[in-house]
Amino acid sequence: AVPEPGAIALATSRLRGIEAINPAARTVTAYAGTTLAEVDAELAALGFTLGVDLAARDTATLGGMVATNAGGERVPRYGTMGSRVANVELVTGEAVVLDQLGRPAKGRVGHLAPLIAGSEGIFGVVTRVELHLSDRPKSRVALVVGARDLARLADVLGRLRRAVGPALESAEFLRRRDLEHVAVAPPGAPGRFLGLFELASTDDDPSYLLSRLPDDLDALVAVEDGARRRLWELREQLPHVVGRLGRPLKLDVGLPLDVLDTFAGELDRLADDPRVVAVVLFGHLAEGNCHVNVATVDDADVAELTQHVFTRVLALGGVIASEHGFGRHKREWFARVVPSPYRTALVHLKRAFDPDGVVNPGVLLPTHLHR
Repeated sequence: AVPEPGAIALATSRLRGIEAINPAARTVTAYAGTTLAEVDAELAALGFTLGVDLAARDTATLGGMVATNAGGERVPRYGTMGSRVANVELVTGEAVVLDQLGRPAKGRVGHLAPLIAGSEGIFGVVTRVELHLSDRPKSRVALVVGARDLARLADVLGRLRRAVGPALESAEFLRRRDLEHVAVAPPGAPGRFLGLFELASTDDDPSYLLSRLPDDLDALVAVEDGARRRLWELREQLPHVVGRLGRPLKLDVGLPLDVLDTFAGELDRLADDPRVVAVVLFGHLAEGNCHVNVATVDDADVAELTQHVFTRVLALGGVIASEHGFGRHKREWFARVVPSPYRTALVHLKRAFDPDGVVNPGVLLPTHLHR
């Protein structure tokens, strides 16, 4: 939210509130500045959920979540924010209001919403959104599985997917040693890595979920809400740890599941660098999405550390912008990670929506391509 020199930061916090909930169409229409927690509280009373959930739910706004195509913890069941978008209202860089709210589900001619999700605000300002809803789960079961490496956790993920299908709601991973920094006792499952999985059902009785688990799965199982929340505290406190250990460098990358363990091993070697105080690693296992949190000494060259991590990610066939997007900090990598035909298409789209380059200047695209 830090603008380019001479630019203006625009907040949508006063564009707030739910405009309509349509149970028949299973959609909610709300203003862009409404937080995820606010809309979820209203939907809960009606038995619905948006599906997408983030640890930053109390501050994350719907417009921002659309612009970043936010993912979060429940992608295995509900997909990313882009898959929840039915329609949007967008104010383009030319101050033209594009309002596609309320269109029938099959009215897809000229449908622009898929272009807006993940565009990082370079086409215009999202002002209202219409989002798909799902039935709210009535029971959940959390599992913690220990493993000596991420390859074995990936195997567990595959087994769970085959056993429970779409009931798999979350699949997270974390390292046991990183939990030493969290004031919560780690669960007793053995292994260097821990997998936190959650299953969900619209049935009141979790027995159905429990009956689908593989018989030989060695897991710590939590059914009661309080026990499940305590397990999630482990995962959701980790993003705050690195700032207490040193100067924080937060990178968000994605890798194929079969090379996750190789990448984790390379991060262990990064921890030996004298500029690095600690490396905290966690992420969304199902998507191969790794949150790399590096605590450094105050005078560390974070640009060099970032380049080192990104170079290795790309060499392993991964992506350097998974959930956190490109913004301005990664734009110099644009030409290296986006093939030329796609770069050209994106520039043409930018100029169609915002020919004068007034919206989010310098974000995603190199500055000279914004006009």
